[in-house]
Amino acid sequence: MKEKETEKQDNFKGYALLEHRFNDCFEGRDILLSYHFKRPGRPQVARVQKTFSKDSINAFSTFLMEIVHLDEKEKLAADIQTYPGITATFANAILGSVGIGDLGN
Repeated sequence: MKEKETEKQDNFKGYALLEHRFNDCFEGRDILLSYHFKRPGRPQVARVQKTFSKDSINAFSTFLMEIVHLDEKEKLAADIQTYPGITATFANAILGSVGIGDLGN
């Protein structure tokens, strides 16, 4: 069991785990979403800043899909379809970690 945990940790090395918990009042249940993201580079940050004013959800979605761990891309894409607001939540947290204030408020 310990071997599997170490293997999983190695698989996500260089990625930070971000989680978001909220209540889906339409479903009547608490939701916990978590994904592993790598630190965005300057080109990714510049791209999201450039395209944000045209379509923030699309800009944030593209940004997140570029930096999410490969094993979690499909899950994130599906969750964005169900909960489009998570794009701003996760993107703002990541951008804040590289020194940028909130763009999605």
